[in-house]
Amino acid sequence: MSALYKGIEIPDDDAERVKALEDYEILDSEQERDFDDITELAAALTGCKVSYIGFFDEERMWLKSKYGLPADLTERPRELTLCSRTICQSDLLIVPDMSQDPRYAELPTVKNPPNAKFYCSMPLINPDGFALGTLCVWDTAVMELEPHIQQCMRRLARQVLSKLELRRQVIEVRRQNQETSQALETEKANAGRTEKLVRDLFPSPVAERIIAGDPVEPRYYASATVMFIDFEGFTTLTEATEPRALIDQLGDFFSTFDRIIEKHGLEKIKTIGDGYLAASGLPVETRDHAHRACLAALNIRDAMGKRNAERKKLLLPEWPIRIGLHSGSAIAGIVGVNRLTYDVWGDGVNLAARLQENCEAGQINISESTVGLVGDMFELRARGEMEAKNKGLVKMYYLLARSDDALSS
Repeated sequence: MSALYKGIEIPDDDAERVKALEDYEILDSEQERDFDDITELAAALTGCKVSYIGFFDEERMWLKSKYGLPADLTERPRELTLCSRTICQSDLLIVPDMSQDPRYAELPTVKNPPNAKFYCSMPLINPDGFALGTLCVWDTAVMELEPHIQQCMRRLARQVLSKLELRRQVIEVRRQNQETSQALETEKANAGRTEKLVRDLFPSPVAERIIAGDPVEPRYYASATVMFIDFEGFTTLTEATEPRALIDQLGDFFSTFDRIIEKHGLEKIKTIGDGYLAASGLPVETRDHAHRACLAALNIRDAMGKRNAERKKLLLPEWPIRIGLHSGSAIAGIVGVNRLTYDVWGDGVNLAARLQENCEAGQINISESTVGLVGDMFELRARGEMEAKNKGLVKMYYLLARSDDALSS
C-alpha cells in the first residue's frame, strides 16, 4: 500500500520511515570511502555511467555517495527523483527503457538531457522493514542485466545496510556512553551536594564518619559546656511582627550567633523556635571548653546589645536575649532514622536550660561548675542560690566581662 506526495507514491508509513532514518544520523554526513567504493563497484559491475546511494527524508533524496554525477549535486526534490517509487518496493526494480515507461517518461532526467533510459535500483530496507533509501544505477542507453549481475546489486545493497547498521550501533554506544557519563556526573553532583549538606548539618568529625559510611555511636563526655540562648518576650514579638519579617530577623540574629560560635570553636547543635543550643568541648574534646563558651557568650551578648540599641533609635521593638551556661557531663550522638540529627542530652543539658530560664534580659547566667573551670579569667556577680525547675536550689552567677588580668595577658 502507498499514499501520494506531490503526485508520486510514498509508503503509508512514511513518517515512521523518516523517523527510523534519523536514528542513523546519515543525512548530510561527510563523504565516506566505504560507500564510495560500493557506488564505483556497482557502476563497474553493471556497466552503467551513473550510480549512487541516496536516502529519502520528507521532501528530498540526499546523496550519500555518487559516481558519474557532478560533484555539487548532493540532493534532489523527492518528486523529481528516479527512485521515489523504488522505496515503495521490496526488491530490485529494473526498467530497461524509462522513456517508454509512463511512470518515468515525464521525469526531467528522462525527458531532458541527459535523457536517462536504463534504470536499476535496490531499496535499502533496514531490519525494521523501513526502506531508508536506494542503491541505484542508470544509463543513457537501453540495457538488460544478467541474473548474476542482479544478484550482485542485491549483495551490494546488503553491504550498504551492514554499514548503516554498524553506524547505528556506534551511535547507540556513543549515546549510552553519553548517558552513562551524564548519569555519573549527576551522581557526582548529587554526592557532592549530599556531602556538603552532611558537612553543613553535622560537626566535622561526625560528618566525616557519616560520609565514610562508618557508624556514629553516642558518646559520653565527662566535661563539656552547654549554652542555651533565647529571646525574652518572644511571644509578644510574634504578635507584633509580620511573620515573614519575624523569620527574617530571627534568621539574621541566628546567623550572627553562628559566626561567633564558629569563631570560638563551639558546635552549634540546633535551634528550636527562638531557642539556640550550642556546645563547647564536643565532639572534639578541649580542656578550655568553658573559657571558649564564656567568650562566645560575651560576644553574642555584646553583638545583640548593639543591634538592640540601633533598633531602639529607629523605634523598632528590641530582641532582648538570655543566655545560660553550664559545664558538666553530656552525651552526644546521632538521633533519628530518616532525618538524622546530631544532638546532646543529659542532666547537664537540662541544667543549662534552667539557667537560661532564670536569667534576666541581656545577661549571661552561668553555673558554679562553669565558674570553677574559668577561675579568675572573668568578672562575675554571684546571685546566690536560686530555685530552678525540677533542680531545686542552684548557685548561679552572672558573667559580666573578661577580667582585667585576662585582657592584659
